[in-house]
Formats: sequence, C-alpha cells, structure tokens
Amino acid sequence: MKLATEIRWQDRQFKIPVERVRQTEHWGYDAIFTAEASGSDALTPLGYLAAITNRMKLGTCITQVTTRPPTVTAQAFQTIDHMSGGNRVMIGLGSSGPHSAEG
Repeated sequence: MKLATEIRWQDRQFKIPVERVRQTEHWGYDAIFTAEASGSDALTPLGYLAAITNRMKLGTCITQVTTRPPTVTAQAFQTIDHMSGGNRVMIGLGSSGPHSAEG
C-alpha cells in the first residue's frame, strides 16, 4: 500500500501547509499531489514542494492540457524533476471543464 496526500487548491488564498507536508514525509507518505483549476496552477506549488521535501513523489491530480502547449507542460515537469533530484515527478493530465478550456 502507498500513502499520498494533496494540497488543497480550492481555497481562494492558496497556502501550502509546510509543517503538514514535512510531517507526512516524516511519517512515510509516498507522494503528495497538487491540482489546478480556475485561478491556480498545479506546477508552481509542485516546484515549491520539491524544495521542502526530500524523497516523496511529486504529482499532479490534473494538469490541464487545454491551457498550455504540450511542449511547455513537458518542459515544466522536466524542470521540476531535475530540481527535485530526479525520478520524483508523476504527471496527471486532463482536459478540465469548459470554463477553463474555452476561456
């Protein structure tokens, strides 16, 4: 069994709970996930999480494929993976809803 947690992305004031993240890594959690929706992206907090964790996998619940070119998405994930020491990034892709895709 693998354990994971996520960062709430629905709040209007996006905050990363640094102490909770550090504790979950200390307790042996395997991964932490971010997501994106209107108003926040998944990649910026993932880069921040790479800086404050050491071994947990870093993933996105969903990264919208309709809002950025595929090469930009791949390049961003590759950069985060390099910054985190390699072999830590997991990519979740999706199309999101009409409000994001059509906007």
